Amino acid sequence: MKNFHSFFIGFILILFSVCQEKEELFTPELIGTWEKTGFDPTNGYEGVLSYNFKTDGTYTWSISYREPGATENLGYQLIWKGNFRSTENQLTLMPQEIFYPAENFRTPPGAKMEDMVKSQEYNPDSPGSVNIYRINISNDATEFLLYAQPVAGNGPPSDDILFVKVK
Repeated sequence: MKNFHSFFIGFILILFSVCQEKEELFTPELIGTWEKTGFDPTNGYEGVLSYNFKTDGTYTWSISYREPGATENLGYQLIWKGNFRSTENQLTLMPQEIFYPAENFRTPPGAKMEDMVKSQEYNPDSPGSVNIYRINISNDATEFLLYAQPVAGNGPPSDDILFVKVK
């Protein structure tokens, strides 16, 4: 009888652990494409810093250029791809791949996506690193503020940046 009670209690504990809610890996409001844009008078293009967070837990961060007022990018200067996790006020980025423009596309507006080259060099801010930032998502989920200094790691950015949701 004692074995039956032990078995029954063990079964209930296993059932309870299986039925518990799965922990969210990210804040749902963060999913989508976010941009920070600014005109660069040196080259006459609009510079675009963007994040695209997907529901599968992956992200793309990029620096690109486009004609002022346009929505389509002309070319890219840098692309990071990796995994992310987030809570209400913290964003964890785990870069997996970095892409640079091919040699002949290094000046703005940069390279088309197909002309970007995967980096083979080691970079302390790249694959294998973890960068944790404080964030603040607006109540209506149309803006998020990425605070300058990482809580952990040493990746970009260097200033507080306010991103606007575009998709």
